[in-house]
Amino acid sequence: MTVTLGRSPRSCRRGRRRRHAAELRAVTMALAEVWAELDRRFPPGSDPALTRLRAAHTQLLAD
Repeated sequence: MTVTLGRSPRSCRRGRRRRHAAELRAVTMALAEVWAELDRRFPPGSDPALTRLRAAHTQLLAD
């Protein structure tokens, strides 16, 4: 990434952090929507594979 004239490296880092945070929020929201649909179609605990996958996503879904 090239730093544009007039912007400090610190300013660029803040911008990257904001973009990363926004992208992470979007992915987390999409994942929550997917899990809501999966819960509607398959009640929690009814499919062992989904139970394992949900456990792997627990930290992302906690927020």
